[in-house]
Amino acid sequence: MAMICDSSISDGGWGMSCYNAMVDAAAERGWATEVSDSIAQSAYYDTIISYCDLGYDLIYAPGNQYTDAVLQAAEEFPDVAFALLNGGEDTPAKAVNGNVTSLLPNAQQVGWIAGALAGLMTKSGTVAFIGAMELDTTLGKYNGFKEAAAYVGQQEGKTVSTLDVVYSGDFSAADKGIEFAKAMIDQGADVFFGDASAVDSGARQAIDEANAASGSVSIYDIAQPSDLLGQNECIIGSQVTDNASLVGLCMEAVESDVMDRAPKPKNEGIFAHGLGIQVVLQGCMFAVLTLIGFLLGERYGGSLEAGQTMAFMVLSLTQIVQAFNMRSEHSLFKIGVFTNHKLNWAALLSVVLVCLVLFTPVGIAFGMVSLPAWLYLCGLGLILVPLVVMELAKAVGLVKKRHGKKQ
Repeated sequence: MAMICDSSISDGGWGMSCYNAMVDAAAERGWATEVSDSIAQSAYYDTIISYCDLGYDLIYAPGNQYTDAVLQAAEEFPDVAFALLNGGEDTPAKAVNGNVTSLLPNAQQVGWIAGALAGLMTKSGTVAFIGAMELDTTLGKYNGFKEAAAYVGQQEGKTVSTLDVVYSGDFSAADKGIEFAKAMIDQGADVFFGDASAVDSGARQAIDEANAASGSVSIYDIAQPSDLLGQNECIIGSQVTDNASLVGLCMEAVESDVMDRAPKPKNEGIFAHGLGIQVVLQGCMFAVLTLIGFLLGERYGGSLEAGQTMAFMVLSLTQIVQAFNMRSEHSLFKIGVFTNHKLNWAALLSVVLVCLVLFTPVGIAFGMVSLPAWLYLCGLGLILVPLVVMELAKAVGLVKKRHGKKQ
């Protein structure tokens, strides 16, 4: 996987955050990574192409500004997957090979969080926002920031206004950040938020200088994801999105060939391509296994409660097994049984809860009873049946991809 970035990955802000997200996701899944940072806009396309020529499986571009270069490269390299962090909602549909995805945290909600803090902190009633380029995500953050600052300020008995957004035209122009911040401070702004990477760093420099000149910290900045409290005196908080999870989803999609599929038609039903039949058949399988468990427990456990205990164990634990089965239409052993760490933790928690009901006094409230050890082993066999059945079904093609291949 390769990342391109027009800011520095050591900028203490957006570039660093996006790079760390890639590294964290890659470490979790065992991917190799490479990065080219501080590149000029004119070099976007050539840099992407160089990685495609080297055989990289996934190109990661953290920003809407890379859209044109990514779409051009994606058309020329249909077997390479491309991920645009904060890309446009309509961008994937523009990719003729269906190999581009947009990773989209809710920009307006990010703006709301920062705006709420600004509304609480402002003393002058004037707050400011600095952008690099007029992107959809930047506008979303600005509008959310403006709206929340005004609302929270009103709840606090203040009238809060947001200065018109300004754009530097470049994510690396720290000098523009200094210039903009000084001008906005002159207009009374005392809380800043931005979406401009190194430009924001320049703004914080100007804010710190203004605070030093006044002898106190009275002008504040809400920072980028990797900016730490104490890094600049003016920083009062940092908005954070879990970009590592988004990047990890792209890696999983590439591993399971999801990026090789044509986009799903907008009018296609959720149960299309035989999915409805699969759901019914799998439901019947779970019903039969649960009934077998009940009958075994009732007959050899000697009571209705023993049958109910077996039925509960089989039904609950087969669902955990099925959660792993349904991760992919490929063999679970091909993609790696335990490569999804969040699913692993969720499954472990579920198993622990089931065991609490089965093997502790908690089970009394649910009508559970103790069973002979060999019945528990029989139950374990029933629980593993869905794994065997689904692996066989995948191997012979009964579980098929629900989208066509790219043309």
